[in-house]
This record gives sequence, C-alpha cells and structure tokens, in this order.
Amino acid sequence: MAACASEDDRLNDYGNCRVCCGSKRVHSRARRPRARRFARDPAVPCDEDVYQRTFHVAAGAIRLQFHYGAGRAARSTRAFAASGAAEVVQARLATG
Repeated sequence: MAACASEDDRLNDYGNCRVCCGSKRVHSRARRPRARRFARDPAVPCDEDVYQRTFHVAAGAIRLQFHYGAGRAARSTRAFAASGAAEVVQARLATG
C-alpha cells in the first residue's frame, strides 16, 4: 500500500481512514447513526424535552426521542428526512 502524502490525506474530519493513494480499505462512521443523549430538565414538558437526538447521515434523516412522561409507557418521537418529510409520534397517557 502506498503511503499518503500527509495525515490530512489519510484521515477525514472524524479521524477515519478513507481511500487515498490507491488503498482499497475504507472505514466510514457516516454509515452508522450518531446519537447524543440529554438529561431530563423538569422545567420543560416531557414532549418538548429531548432525550436522544440521532443523525442517520447515510439515510439523510434525524430522529428525536423525548423523555418519558408521568404515566406514559412510551416515548414521543419525531423523525425528519432530507426530503422535507416529517413524522411525529405522540405518546399517550396509559389508561388503566
């Protein structure tokens, strides 16, 4: 395998190996979803307080999951696509 001219040629912004100088080996974090979690803020309603934000770079989508509310068995979610489409799933109170 040929050596790269510089470290910048070999590494992309995330520090992953990419094709350079004729190498056929490719590692890309862009194919895996990237997620970040947030702590609960009691001053914000649970349907507006984001628990986890996930970027699906390869699919061009973002998914938001919100914190559990009192008496709820599921989280509310919102999904956004690069095409501009959006999907909202509102968790309802469990009735017993």
